Amino acid sequence: MPHKLKSSPLTIAHFNRKIAILTLISLIILLANQLMAEEFHWGQSVKGFPPFHMPKGSAQKGIYNEMIDEIGKKTGDTFIVHYYPARRGISYFDQGRVDLEVMVSPVWWGDNPPTNSVWSVPVFYAADIFIFHPSVQLDLSQGFESLKDTRVATVGGYRYGENEPFIRDDGPNDISTIKKVDSHRVGVGLMNEYVAKYLAKELDLNVTFGPTFIEGEMVIRIHKSKIHTVPRINQAITELKEDGTFQRIIDSYIHE
Repeated sequence: MPHKLKSSPLTIAHFNRKIAILTLISLIILLANQLMAEEFHWGQSVKGFPPFHMPKGSAQKGIYNEMIDEIGKKTGDTFIVHYYPARRGISYFDQGRVDLEVMVSPVWWGDNPPTNSVWSVPVFYAADIFIFHPSVQLDLSQGFESLKDTRVATVGGYRYGENEPFIRDDGPNDISTIKKVDSHRVGVGLMNEYVAKYLAKELDLNVTFGPTFIEGEMVIRIHKSKIHTVPRINQAITELKEDGTFQRIIDSYIHE
């Protein structure tokens, strides 16, 4: 007859102790995270900037909101969004009424970085791309200088890098830009890649997506009063990039 293996009371007790210790460690870690957890306030424009953030009351949350939610799940912190006219954002941050600016590019400050905040690690890279009416054929393989005599639909007041080798045709916003190209009032436009792909999908517009003109990293600007939280926010961002969570959020807004 085959021998039956018997567990001694000592072996079972040892196993149970290990389970109890692991459970206790997990509870301690959970409690520590809860004790460290803080409340963050951040803002976005009441009018929205789809697909990055949506107008107040929209059924969709927007890319930034969804990314911040995922960071909160990782860190245990609470992130509260407020809606206000776009121009108030900078003053609210300087006054300490909001703790985060989501998302910004450090290059916007040039050689004078703000002293009241720090940057997170990069969250994603944003690119301004050329869009074309399908009938337009332009060879940009030799560089963008070939656009020097070309009108390009742009947004008034917005700078597209240090050098703009084209003739600007300014409009009030990105919707104006992409509609000009779709209707062939202007053959070429320049706008953020994700905004262009989102609007083309949502408005059922027929444009061709061209090469990247400029690109840069987007980060979270964190008020110096929250500087002690930067390591855990950075860790969460890194993990969410590596496991593909952030890219899945972006793709959900720009693909069918």
